[in-house]
Amino acid sequence: MKKVLPFICRIERQVYPVHMRQMQHIRDTADLADYCECRLDQLLLLSGEDWYLIAAERGDEVEIVDFASLKGCTDIFKILRKVVPRWRGRRIVLDARASTSYRLVLALVKRYKMQVVEDEVWHWGDEEMHHLVLQL
Repeated sequence: MKKVLPFICRIERQVYPVHMRQMQHIRDTADLADYCECRLDQLLLLSGEDWYLIAAERGDEVEIVDFASLKGCTDIFKILRKVVPRWRGRRIVLDARASTSYRLVLALVKRYKMQVVEDEVWHWGDEEMHHLVLQL
């Protein structure tokens, strides 16, 4: 995992505006777990050639802390095929940018027949965000 952390920071620098870069200080998995507000054994980190997904699996709830990709988000469909069985029956919590991942999340909701329990709009700087709670 040590090699993955610089990779995450590099992608984060490339895809997020400065005010949204929250993981540049992370140096080890303990820092990452602290950032995700979970224990190390609750931390899920998946990555590919040009993407990563970070989640905190806490009992009946999964928080998707971050998903980022250099080439768009089509890899999330492949990733979710692996984690959907693992997350079935749990609440999934995430924040999605309206300008990027929100439409993708709605497509995933439809594909995996998730229920949108909550969709609350908020703003981070000039970015419209959606706080989502989904049931799988």
